[in-house]
Amino acid sequence: MLVGVDDEGGRAMVGFSVAVKRGFTKAFSWGGRASRAEYWWFVLLHLACLALAIALEPTLAPLVWLVMFVPTLGVFVRRMHDCGRSGWNWLWSWVPVIGTIVLLAMLCDRGDSETNEYGWPPGSRADW
Repeated sequence: MLVGVDDEGGRAMVGFSVAVKRGFTKAFSWGGRASRAEYWWFVLLHLACLALAIALEPTLAPLVWLVMFVPTLGVFVRRMHDCGRSGWNWLWSWVPVIGTIVLLAMLCDRGDSETNEYGWPPGSRADW
């Protein structure tokens, strides 16, 4: 289900259900691209699952985090690809404070509206 129009070159904005489906079906796919909406919807799911695990059974939180880690990392790498950057930018997360600021700036950056070295824009016919 595609909803609305994103400001990324008129591409259709991905809804929650599509973002979750893509996040899990492409969990081990480090190639391709993910739009801002796809990334942030998946992060929302990740945080909601963690919050639920902590609220219901705190000892399950590490397991939930572990299960969600690979799909979330995959979506992150594809998000970096959408901006024309390498997935290795996740290493910024190891730099206290400044790394978080740099990553947030990159994650909020608009993706390339045309094909880049990582593939077609998310939502284009060739994306799936």
